Amino acid sequence: MSVNKGNVQVFLAKLKKISNPIMIRFLNEEENLILVKKYIANPSKENMKILDDEFRFYFYKVKLIHYMTKLVEHYVYDSKKRYARFHNRNILILDDERENSNNSLHDYLLFKSSTLLSNQNNECLSLLDCIEDKYLYKLLKNLKQKHLKILDLFYIYDMKNHEIAQFFGDSPQYISTTHRNIIKRLYQNLECGEHG
Repeated sequence: MSVNKGNVQVFLAKLKKISNPIMIRFLNEEENLILVKKYIANPSKENMKILDDEFRFYFYKVKLIHYMTKLVEHYVYDSKKRYARFHNRNILILDDERENSNNSLHDYLLFKSSTLLSNQNNECLSLLDCIEDKYLYKLLKNLKQKHLKILDLFYIYDMKNHEIAQFFGDSPQYISTTHRNIIKRLYQNLECGEHG
């Protein structure tokens, strides 16, 4: 079967003008190009049906691959959203971050237990447990919870500024300044003579 070179050259010239990406990829495959040339050389219904079936199958594969790709992309995206939503709704209390800190409650409890073990000879768990002076006790009781905790960690648990800062998620300078200001305020109140 001889191929009419004139028809093939006309077809190849028209092929360069094709802008449909599916058609271009279809015709870039050698076996498909042979089927097209065969149809051009002998334009019978049988050759047209073979070419048509091959193109339909190729088009079906392209659409299926595109569909599967999008399906996987959307599944991954939806799975991430579902996981995040579930995790946000069902967060464990121990994993929840505490206020003013990047540490979780679990980290805090581990830290607290190790500190308590190192401090087990001391009977006081808080400054309030150790203070006998009623006026000083009242002054400490009126402090903010965080300020009292800073004093507890500093004097009862013998922690350094950088350790306390890590515990609260603050800078060591902030802890040092806050500690100094608390002590200064307590001292001024004790000096005022209200203590009786």
